[in-house]
Amino acid sequence: MKMDMNLKVKQLITLPAFLLLAACAGDGAADDSISLSRSDSAGGSAIFFSIDENSSATNGRSATRAAGREDLSQLKTDGFGVFACRTGKHPYVSSSISWNFMWNQKVEYSGGSWTYSPIKYWPNETTDGTGDEYVTFFAYAPYSRRAEGSDKASNCIVDFSNNSETGDAWLTYQLGGSENAWQNDQVDLLYAVAKDQKRPETTGARIKFSFRHALAGAGDRVKVVCGELFQYRLRQLAAAAGADVTLTLNKVTLDYTLTRKGRLVLNNASEPNWQEIASDGPMVHRTLELTPSPAYLLATATSASCTAHDYEKSDLGVFYIPMNPAGEKQQVEVTVYYSLSTGYSGSVSGVIELAVDSADSRNQDYVLTLSSGTPLE
Repeated sequence: MKMDMNLKVKQLITLPAFLLLAACAGDGAADDSISLSRSDSAGGSAIFFSIDENSSATNGRSATRAAGREDLSQLKTDGFGVFACRTGKHPYVSSSISWNFMWNQKVEYSGGSWTYSPIKYWPNETTDGTGDEYVTFFAYAPYSRRAEGSDKASNCIVDFSNNSETGDAWLTYQLGGSENAWQNDQVDLLYAVAKDQKRPETTGARIKFSFRHALAGAGDRVKVVCGELFQYRLRQLAAAAGADVTLTLNKVTLDYTLTRKGRLVLNNASEPNWQEIASDGPMVHRTLELTPSPAYLLATATSASCTAHDYEKSDLGVFYIPMNPAGEKQQVEVTVYYSLSTGYSGSVSGVIELAVDSADSRNQDYVLTLSSGTPLE
């Protein structure tokens, strides 16, 4: 879902050459064994899962935090992983539980429903007879086998909390891919939380996950336009030259400095809980290059008029961890390369810092407006 540029412009930065608009946890967990065979008693009913297909992370919208490639269709292909723990008669408290009920359990879409194996069943009533036990579930997508290179997600989702440690479940995400192919190798990361669940009264009722985006996004759409004052300058140039003047766009480069790695703690249902990871190289440098072929005609000017054409490229979004480790800034330098029929060629650049605050780190689109300060000779 693209930002409404008229209503939600995030930043307005006036550069010498152009304007850059960026729109854009329960104590006393029981250790007794869990039934793996169906029971006729209510306490033996199977645990089933479903997902909220109306949530922004799964229906193609991106109202949370990232550009959103992992939509419903892709999620059904990739599956998701689940961590779960029993906390007895007490609600979830992270300091005293371990993930020995479910640990990175893969849930797949098959035959019109979400399935996994072996099936787990709701715990029986607590030993003191005070009611059913609590179970807390954390989920993430896409599913990762974690072994390096075993699947695409494993190149980005590289580590998990183990099934014996106590504390909140977590996973480590890193910017994946090679220097030249990193955009194709990036993985959108979703998460969901279902705390303090009890055996439902209705047999077959499912735990529903409402997935959210854990990453922020930038540059899903890049647009280059000629501002009115810039078009006026082109008309002046045509008048001085005594001939029509054309302006072509040769290339746009996006030069990113991004956080390399972070730990996502799966304990917050409203905002991603990212934590820093000590690293010798906390930042990574990546570039994207947009080269129209042939060069794109941006404007044709006479002494009396100017006809301008917007250049727009979509589906370029890059995901990034919304966190600045050690105070270092995440940023992108955008450079526009152009040429005139008069023989002049030039470029203009500007730098913008990527938003990391929860309220601001939604997907950011770039509208690059060539302004009156753009060199023409």
